[in-house]
Parts: sequence; C-alpha cells; structure tokens
Amino acid sequence: MSTQTTRDGNREQLQELLRELFQFDAADLDFGVYRILNQRRDRIEQFIEDDLLDAVDESLESLADAKRAEIEEELEEKATELRQDWDDDIFNPDGSLKDQYANLGQKDLEEYQDLWETQEDVAVAEET
Repeated sequence: MSTQTTRDGNREQLQELLRELFQFDAADLDFGVYRILNQRRDRIEQFIEDDLLDAVDESLESLADAKRAEIEEELEEKATELRQDWDDDIFNPDGSLKDQYANLGQKDLEEYQDLWETQEDVAVAEET
C-alpha cells in the first residue's frame, strides 16, 4: 500500500469521524444544539472537507520545514567537526558517509550517520 493511499485513507477516516461527531446522519434530531448543527451543515461540511485538512497540511508542512532545517544545521556542524578529525574525502558527493567510514563504529561517525538517516526519513515524510 502506497503512502499516498494510506494518507488518503487516514483523511477519509478523519472526515467520517467528524461527520459522526457532528451527527450528520441523525437528521431526525431537530432540537437544541442539533438544530443549530443542522442549520450550519453546509459550513460544517466545508470545514470537514476543506478547511480543517488544509490547516492540518499547512501545520505539518511547517513542522517538517522546521525539523528539516534543524537537522540540516546539525548535519553541517557535525560534518565540519568530522572534516577536522578525519580525511577530507570522508563524504560521498551527496553528503553521506563513505562506506569505509560508516561502519567503523566510531561515535562521531555514528552520530553523523544517524542524522543523515533522519534527514532522509524527513524527506520521505515530506513527499507523502
């Protein structure tokens, strides 16, 4: 199952939960707060279909941007430290550690590798 399919499924599940919460299927309820909800049904439906999900998407994007920037800064700091302590050719052109360094078991190299993998995980999460 693709991440897009999972995401769409999660969105639909949230929308159905909200419809249940607002009791859209209970048209026979026409008193008190239910009367107000029925009168505002179109607006509530717009909120469920568009407004809420757009706001969630924007918030998640903002969080992902902040996380990515934080990781990139940490990676750059760690890369600077590694260049001082190790050979200049420690990195592949894409910024990842070369295999002969990635598996040495050195704490500083492992920390960099963990940050690199976290950066890739964030990139995958942003694509979904």
